[in-house]
Amino acid sequence: MIAAIKNRWKYIRNDKKRAYTKTARLGGFIFGLVYTSLLVIALLFGNIYINVLTIGITSILMLSTVKLLAARVAIKVNKLKNRNFTAIKGSKVTVKIDIKNRFIFTYPVCKVYIKTDEGLVIPEGYDEKVAFGLSALTENTYYYAVYCPYRGQYKIGAEVMHIWDDIGLKYVRKKIDEYIVLTVYPNIVGIEGFDDVKRKEEEKLGYLSKETADYSDSMEIRDYKEQDSLRQIHWKLSSRMDKLMSKKYYAAQSNRLCVYFDISLPASYLDLEMIKRHEMIDKISEVCTAVCNYFTQDKVPYNCIYYFMDDIKCVECDTLNDFDGVHYLLASLDFKTDYSKGHTLLGDFIQNVEGTKSVIYIFTLNITEELIYSLKEISYLDYNPVLIYIAEKDAVNIGMAEKAKAHCARFLTIYTEDNIKSAWENF
Repeated sequence: MIAAIKNRWKYIRNDKKRAYTKTARLGGFIFGLVYTSLLVIALLFGNIYINVLTIGITSILMLSTVKLLAARVAIKVNKLKNRNFTAIKGSKVTVKIDIKNRFIFTYPVCKVYIKTDEGLVIPEGYDEKVAFGLSALTENTYYYAVYCPYRGQYKIGAEVMHIWDDIGLKYVRKKIDEYIVLTVYPNIVGIEGFDDVKRKEEEKLGYLSKETADYSDSMEIRDYKEQDSLRQIHWKLSSRMDKLMSKKYYAAQSNRLCVYFDISLPASYLDLEMIKRHEMIDKISEVCTAVCNYFTQDKVPYNCIYYFMDDIKCVECDTLNDFDGVHYLLASLDFKTDYSKGHTLLGDFIQNVEGTKSVIYIFTLNITEELIYSLKEISYLDYNPVLIYIAEKDAVNIGMAEKAKAHCARFLTIYTEDNIKSAWENF
């Protein structure tokens, strides 16, 4: 209880410091002192001129107080709206604020204080408040802008509104706490074709689909090998032949690529300053966006998978409309240090996802032993993992990168300062 009162008092004190400058606070103190002195003189001596002056000042203050009290009901702030259909990294976004004055009073000075998440930048010419006047019985629209230097999701909202009296001595505080979630999308970088997605070359490799009851697909039966999954064992034939036999299906119609977007961060990234972390996450998001956009434009169907809520999630992309969902995921997914659990699930998931091609694209900032084991498992299953590793030039984990490279059909390291288009053209 005492702590709550202290916090409330601290908030009110900070709010007054925000509302009044030091000069204004000094002026208010002097005015209060003079006004109190007038009241004491009027009560003790009863001078008619002092009484008239005191009554006049008191009447003005009372009317002003009534007007401010009415403002709590009269003024309504509607929800904030994002005027931009999408916010792209590096763009300026304008937020619209609708305010209605439902009474006959006019309020010459009102201020709405804006609160934004860390990562958004206030452009030149703006500050953390919107100041305006409200005429009687009007609906008004005001605008506020923020600059979005990094992809991600951010909250921006109207925290509180100050409504001032006509003489600028007092104000009432109207709590708003309205906010919107602003999704900032990564840039789409156009890239040229690269060998891995040429379908004619892929057809030479053969497609491995998950085990299915569709016997129109060609199937190979062979002796069980140590690297085979238990799901591949042909149990009926094994019991008849008294030894373990494995089955493997080749689906002629399997034509989907697979993209794994890894949202795990190395633990060491927690020590990085905010700007560097944003730059790393921006880079992996833009690289993956560029590749997914290329697949979509080239009409190559693919599955975009990621680890979330203790499971691997899958989003299918077959058309241009589907890409919007993938683009949103690459903008909104939150990166965490404990999400490397998805590395251990990757091999099992790939085996069971329907219609996946032999090439698996993996985008990561974080190469772990679990990921290397999954790469090894995937390669044993005749898939061709392609690993795209994003890192700072001075912070590359060379040892882990070399281990991962040994189990990949292709391996590419992209540094934060590299040009994405050039990196892919040299891949």
